[in-house]
Amino acid sequence: MTGEESQLEFDLSKYQGIQCLRFDPLNDLTAIEIHQTLVVDENGTSQQVANYQTNSRLQRGNQFWFDHRDPQLILDWQASSKPQRVIFQLTYLAIGNDTYRRALSEMQNLIFLAEAPTIAPPETQIQPSEPAVPRYFAQLFIDMGLGFSEKQSILQPITGEESQLEFDVSGYQEIQRVRFDPLNDLTMLEIEQMLVLDDQGTVHQVQVVDYQTNATYTEQVCLVFETIDPQIVINVQPIPRPLKVIFRVKYLTIGKELYCLLWEMERKKSRQLEEKIWQLEQVIQQQTQVV
Repeated sequence: MTGEESQLEFDLSKYQGIQCLRFDPLNDLTAIEIHQTLVVDENGTSQQVANYQTNSRLQRGNQFWFDHRDPQLILDWQASSKPQRVIFQLTYLAIGNDTYRRALSEMQNLIFLAEAPTIAPPETQIQPSEPAVPRYFAQLFIDMGLGFSEKQSILQPITGEESQLEFDVSGYQEIQRVRFDPLNDLTMLEIEQMLVLDDQGTVHQVQVVDYQTNATYTEQVCLVFETIDPQIVINVQPIPRPLKVIFRVKYLTIGKELYCLLWEMERKKSRQLEEKIWQLEQVIQQQTQVV
């Protein structure tokens, strides 16, 4: 339950040769405060863990804020003896989508981490020799009747300065749907037009009825995605032979900066509301004086 301190204890006695301990506090968005972490060995000696490698987006002291569904903390722990138990004393500050609301209310006090790489055990980490994936990218998935998959997708690096994205889909047959992921992170953007060019040179404009999105908010051409997996699914089945899919866009914010922008928007609304209340109070006061 959120707001209450609790203790989680894991029995490690049946595992041999433990080298690394990774704690995933939840299988969803969450914010936690860790009060104490102890690793107890076979002699009953407790070793306190004070440091962690983490893929949390925001951090303040021992508070960790995760805006994705794979939160991870790797314990900075020396494997000098055989661990029997690991004990976490912690408080869940928020769970699920409530994490966004709590993050906004705490925004003035939170410290942004410069980069929050996904943490993986040493044996599964990507080696430097492998091709680097850009920090931010847009991705177009192509469904030819079997659903969406990474194999049937196209990546484009994103800097946030782009005004038009074009995806060449001429090599795909019998396309039924495409899924446009405008970023691999939180984002707010304007999509002025979504266009599909067919093999006859005709440009088809995608209408609102032709697509679905998991945006948290939409207002005219502006979409706000409070998820690291934003999606826009477009039905292109009526178009006979798509060659290109074109998006005319304007990225208003990318990544963790979305929190700051939303916070400023909320503050602006609050100031406007306060001003209206003050104006009404002045009118009421004047009317009272006249009476």
